[in-house]
Amino acid sequence: MSGESFLPDTINMFGGWVPNAAPEALPNGMSWDCQDVDLIAGGARTRPGLVVQFPSLTGGAYINYLKTFQTLNGTNRLLVLDSLGNFYKENPTGTLELVISALADGALCRSQTQFGREYLAFSDGKVGIDLPRQFDDTYFDRVSQVGPGAPPTVADAGDPIENIARSSNVVTVTCQYAHTLNVGDNATIENVAGGTTSFNGTFAVASVPNAYQFTYDQTGANESGTGGQVMVPGNISAGTHQVAVAFITRQGYWTRPSPPAQWTATGGFKAQLTGIPTGPANVTGRLILFTAAGQSGAPSFYTIPPSNTPASSPAAMLIPDNVTTEATFDFSDTELLAGTSGGVFVRPRRTAGTGRRDRV
Repeated sequence: MSGESFLPDTINMFGGWVPNAAPEALPNGMSWDCQDVDLIAGGARTRPGLVVQFPSLTGGAYINYLKTFQTLNGTNRLLVLDSLGNFYKENPTGTLELVISALADGALCRSQTQFGREYLAFSDGKVGIDLPRQFDDTYFDRVSQVGPGAPPTVADAGDPIENIARSSNVVTVTCQYAHTLNVGDNATIENVAGGTTSFNGTFAVASVPNAYQFTYDQTGANESGTGGQVMVPGNISAGTHQVAVAFITRQGYWTRPSPPAQWTATGGFKAQLTGIPTGPANVTGRLILFTAAGQSGAPSFYTIPPSNTPASSPAAMLIPDNVTTEATFDFSDTELLAGTSGGVFVRPRRTAGTGRRDRV
């Protein structure tokens, strides 16, 4: 048949794909079946062929989520979640790199890009079935983080004594760590054993031979002692104080603090914390919070951030790692109350007859 026998049929309307009506009922410009048609704005063309971009997923998994995430540096990163709970990113192009496995089986996902991160919510289509997460192209972290479940142990600070001996009415003290005493400072020595307790007491430092030793004058027989500690002079006021710890995540989030620990400061010493809790992998630091002396009821906690004082100072209440479990702090109540408020911490308690818990 010659094409010359056909007459042109002008299409005045382009209506696209309409599968919910009988083909014979459709006007010109609409189609009931567009299997090989690519519908574009104002036109149509033959659909391009399909090309395999990635190898088949292991375990017979299928894709439950697919989205392109743009990183802060403008890189387009394809994100993929399969039905076995494996989360991938395309890196390099054409390769799926496993980011994390063992999310909930069969999880569906919705996500939103904000602040250079992809925030992801997982559900079965009705209710959530896994923790919300955030992904910044490197770290796949939970969005929120619970705080420490227990406080550190706290007491007036003391440096362990390695050796103490009296010779010709001069006592030489060798500390386990470098001390901070100067000539004229009062050194308080406690808990020395070894057959004598005469070394215990408060004495004026007479000399400082090196960073680990100091001497004081004391009349007595030549003898030596073992154990004990040199209390570290400081500015903490006498009275009852409390201390708590909060986690800091790599996104800068401060968690709810731990339950508080309490100690009665003698006054004039530093505070020594041991057993400082560490957190999971997304915790990059710990924030220490103290109360001023003598507060009762629901005391207010404060912290002194490094912006107020050098990070190396004993008053800086930020531990910039997730490893350190012992630290010494020094502050006056005036310095503390001029710091950053950590809020009012209230121990959870049940209200009689209501089954309700008070909140922070």
